[in-house]
Amino acid sequence: MADGATGETRPRTHTEKGLEYHLDRKSKYRRGCENKLVSLSEDIEELLTTSTDVNEVKELYKKWLKVYDELLFTHESLQGLLKLSTGSGESDDKEFQDRNSRFHKVKDSVEQWAVSGTLIRAIVIVTSTVLWKSQIRFSLGNELVGKAV
Repeated sequence: MADGATGETRPRTHTEKGLEYHLDRKSKYRRGCENKLVSLSEDIEELLTTSTDVNEVKELYKKWLKVYDELLFTHESLQGLLKLSTGSGESDDKEFQDRNSRFHKVKDSVEQWAVSGTLIRAIVIVTSTVLWKSQIRFSLGNELVGKAV
């Protein structure tokens, strides 16, 4: 409750039952984020091997990043509650980091795909430009030869 004169709020303390409730809700939400990320990760991995459409990959990756950010935020919040719950600073961070390593690999794969795709597109553009210029020179050369005869 806020103090009208100073605008300060009293520190929030949880009852044991309230803390258990919040721990349960945060744990379930984090698990849901992890499950959604696994599904999105599988979709991204498939798309990286089958699609050349940058926008398609970008849109799916935006969704993936949003869920990943939610997961990290929820995890940090849950760790704070776990420390309050146990009093000893005990957490499940080790298990989370093991699961999180897969998500890092997906992120690295997308970034690597984007870089390699950018390089390939640049090579294609340069090659197309060179071919286009050589075709112009060739056709201009033929016109000049035709007119000279």
